[in-house]
Amino acid sequence: MSTWLALLAVPALLTGLPSGTGECASCHSESRNLPPARFSFGVGKWGEMQCYGCHAEMADIGKNLIEKGEDNRAFGLPYSATAMKRFAQGHGPFLNATSAPAWKVAGIERIDSLRVRDFIAHPPTRSDGRSMIPFPRIDHTLKAPLLESEVRQGANVFSQKCAPCHGLADGPAGRGPLHLALFTSQWLYSYAQGAIPTDGQRRMPRVSLSQAEARAIAATLESERRNLIARVDHSFVTKGKEAQRLLQAKSTTGANPPFSLTGFLREGGCVHCHEGNHRAAQLFLASPAGVTTYVERHGPKGLLTRLLVRRSEIEQGIVGSKPGMPASLASLPLERIRSLAQWIASTCSTLKGTTTCAH
Repeated sequence: MSTWLALLAVPALLTGLPSGTGECASCHSESRNLPPARFSFGVGKWGEMQCYGCHAEMADIGKNLIEKGEDNRAFGLPYSATAMKRFAQGHGPFLNATSAPAWKVAGIERIDSLRVRDFIAHPPTRSDGRSMIPFPRIDHTLKAPLLESEVRQGANVFSQKCAPCHGLADGPAGRGPLHLALFTSQWLYSYAQGAIPTDGQRRMPRVSLSQAEARAIAATLESERRNLIARVDHSFVTKGKEAQRLLQAKSTTGANPPFSLTGFLREGGCVHCHEGNHRAAQLFLASPAGVTTYVERHGPKGLLTRLLVRRSEIEQGIVGSKPGMPASLASLPLERIRSLAQWIASTCSTLKGTTTCAH
């Protein structure tokens, strides 16, 4: 069979292959234009704003990988099989979900709507760059002022009683300060005392903690969270200047090397969200036309700054008010961002030498 005949046969074969091709099938099949989250490799039992559907499906896929060794839906998702298994066990960025959130357990308020809203808008990032996909538009609440004395007290208590296990996101407990900030002070107090039923799965030892200390810890966690978000937001200034320098810099090879925008969008993970009918595609479409349209409307500096800010989010451990890109994934290598800047500076020239956007 010739190369061209083989390529023509690929679309018809993709949906029938059990493994290794699901990711390709999400685009290279007749299913690519179906409604959101209805892909040919089986993923898509949730709607855009349904937290439960996404979390439950990730856990279901991971469970099948553990028990059966396979699940075709896993091939089209930007997560490793190891990560999917961790999801099913309640570890990592995904937690096992219930159809009704456990706002209270044993009559004690565990989380509240404001904390959940903040967490969804500014999810923590791991050291490897992974994070939950943020929903920045959901965070429009006024933040209550914090008592400085209480914040200082909480910092001392946390360092003595909590930091050995919860001081880092990747620490022994697997839940760092930004994760603990999701819970109410009453819950922190009750859980530390061992007053919360855990079905025999509790691994944390009981910790002597007063209610005043719990309130102080909660204030400290919230203060630190706000400070980290502020640092990420401020980095838009410094990263904006860096983006401008990249646009003005000359190519290190003298002439701009050939640049494939389609390859950039694919290898950078942009197509996972900014493709098809996903909500992210409404803001930025991962295609040559979508990129040039964005550059013309918002300027090249804005696009590059979002890519650079992702590096700040990973450094600070949290997503800012205007998320960096790629959201939920590791930041792109600086050299790859530099190549995009050189391509934009050359008026978005195609491999055929034509230009597709204004200088």
